[in-house]
Amino acid sequence: MFNEKELKLRKKTLVLFSLLAILFLSFFGYYNFTLGMRQLGLLELISASILLANTLFFLTTKELSISINIFLTVISLVMYILFISGGIQRTGIFWIFLYPLITPFLKEPRKALYWNVGFTAGLIGILIAENFKILETPYDPITLRQSLVVYFSVLILSYLYSKLSSEILDSVKTVAVRDPLTGLYNRAFALSYLRQELEKVKRRELQNLCIAYLDLDNFKLVNDLLGHSTGDSVLSDIGDLLKHQFRKSDVVARIGGDEFIIIFTNCNPERIRKRLELLRSRIEEKFKKFGLSMSFGIAEAPKDALTAVGLIRIADERMYANKKKRRK
Repeated sequence: MFNEKELKLRKKTLVLFSLLAILFLSFFGYYNFTLGMRQLGLLELISASILLANTLFFLTTKELSISINIFLTVISLVMYILFISGGIQRTGIFWIFLYPLITPFLKEPRKALYWNVGFTAGLIGILIAENFKILETPYDPITLRQSLVVYFSVLILSYLYSKLSSEILDSVKTVAVRDPLTGLYNRAFALSYLRQELEKVKRRELQNLCIAYLDLDNFKLVNDLLGHSTGDSVLSDIGDLLKHQFRKSDVVARIGGDEFIIIFTNCNPERIRKRLELLRSRIEEKFKKFGLSMSFGIAEAPKDALTAVGLIRIADERMYANKKKRRK
């Protein structure tokens, strides 16, 4: 699944690829039509028109997935037509090399592979049809064989490169947004995400948003009496508890030594309070020998504030009030 920046990049890529395809298809369509290859030229002009309509559809509706699928389908059909007809002076076969290079820009590696497998199956189907004299391609056997060997090489290398690049980017993103000790999100990501979701609340795309500010009680004693290695082990275990206590859609982050925030969208503060009380009970039970507990405070947007700083401040104040109350 893509994050917001990746989606923006793919949107720009789709529009750029579409405009280039429209330009090339319009030029070659007109060129082929005037040279006497009227059927090929007409098909290319029709394809350019469909891509233009698809681009306008995307710019109007922002339906990225549908528009990408339409784009790849049209490009697949154009390449099949060029492969079968030979295009200009039997050079149509060479356009198929572009397909494995285009798909990784628009699809995740696995989905790009599925599209390439489907496209390759179509090419094989054309060759089978030619073998049974159902249709005829204009290439000599050597050109056909060598072109397909190069195509398969490009396909394999393109997939391996996109897969490797995706894994490297995932690794980099993990380092950038995750706390290395607990595996939870870090402060920078949490604040960025919080600001992003608050904008949705302002636009009324979200009903509300809640944050919970958590602080471990008596954790300093663990570090002071048992050492930082024990403290790190406790924090790592706390991180595991937090991961399994909340939904995947809830963003759980470590923002300080023993301080955490949790961001909830379309939330019910009372349900959150009950879940946090259950979490506190589990922490107290699991770390009974350390005397650990947890204090928390909850703030809600738009009710309490509509800025990240304001929400965190209110949740922090309520957490300290909760801590003070429980000490009595």
